[in-house]
Amino acid sequence: MNTTIAGYHIKDQVYEGHHSLVYRGQEEEKSQFVILKLLKQGHPSPRQLAAFRHEYQLLCSLQLPGVIRA
Repeated sequence: MNTTIAGYHIKDQVYEGHHSLVYRGQEEEKSQFVILKLLKQGHPSPRQLAAFRHEYQLLCSLQLPGVIRA
């Protein structure tokens, strides 16, 4: 796999949507398994950024086992 994200070892791509990519990986420092979602575009529109930020805020508010806190 040719995707590199500093601090993470990328295991594989889980999903590819129209605007985003989702990867399964492992944090190098803590060896914790993670799911990373990235926007495809280097310069997304304000609307895409707002939707991505909203999703992030929703995920941060979840208090469930297995959900990693950002």
